Amino acid sequence: MLQSTEEYIKHLELENEALKEQNASQLSMYEMTTLYLKRLQEELRESEKNLIATNKKLTDSINYAKHIQDAFVVGHHSLQQLIPESFILYLPKDIVSGDFVWTHQQGKSIYLGVGDCTGHGVPRAMLSIFVISMLNHIVSHFNVEDPVSIIRHLDRLVQEYVSNKTADSAELAIIKYTPDEKTLVYAGAKRPLVQVCNGEIMVYKGARYTIGSPDRRIEDVVNHIIHVKEESMFYTFSDGYSDQFGGENDRKLNRKRLFTLLQHIAEKPLKTQKNNLAEVLLKWKGQIPQTDDIVVTGLKI
Repeated sequence: MLQSTEEYIKHLELENEALKEQNASQLSMYEMTTLYLKRLQEELRESEKNLIATNKKLTDSINYAKHIQDAFVVGHHSLQQLIPESFILYLPKDIVSGDFVWTHQQGKSIYLGVGDCTGHGVPRAMLSIFVISMLNHIVSHFNVEDPVSIIRHLDRLVQEYVSNKTADSAELAIIKYTPDEKTLVYAGAKRPLVQVCNGEIMVYKGARYTIGSPDRRIEDVVNHIIHVKEESMFYTFSDGYSDQFGGENDRKLNRKRLFTLLQHIAEKPLKTQKNNLAEVLLKWKGQIPQTDDIVVTGLKI
């Protein structure tokens, strides 16, 4: 019995030693894990600081790029200097935009261009600056006057300097308005022109022709000559407004709804029209992020 008791005690002592060793091992693993986690936390904090700093640099650079782009893209007041009864709804998806408005005055004629460059972010914005620069060059230095010729010249320049290196291209509507003659000439590469007069709507479609893209030459651009006999509203826009997702079934707003809206608001003051367009868009998209850059121009002629 004594021997059995001694053996039992010895057995317990051995188990106790084993438990001590196991506990020491677990304690060591805990300390190593804690040390690793602390180091990992420090690395994550350092990475977060670096990411914040990098993001700030990128954001600062993009914000500066926006200042440069704003010097090229026409603002509301600049357009009003040429056409007093006008407005621009300009809503970039991000900080910079591929959509733009271009104006120019040559002699007695006023030119307005509304464009939508392909691509995203800064490259898209840079392409818009290039296109605006080329439009100024085409009209001022080449003395090109009609919208179709302007689009053809621009197409050749974009293909020569841009499209042979990238897949970027642009859609564009150009208006030439001569107030003394009450004549408006429009040509479009996929971007339409909408006229609303006495409640009636007329849509002048742009040709299925994408500037800079050799693959889209289904039909050539043509000049539409409009003699403005009665006061009308004219609208040009990129596809960002009609392509915005939202509504009850998360679908595109689409052109039909946009045209109906334009027909409905055309008799209202210009400021009210612009506000109505913004309000309808905001309600339509709800919590859905903005799908694309947006620009809409309205002219009362």
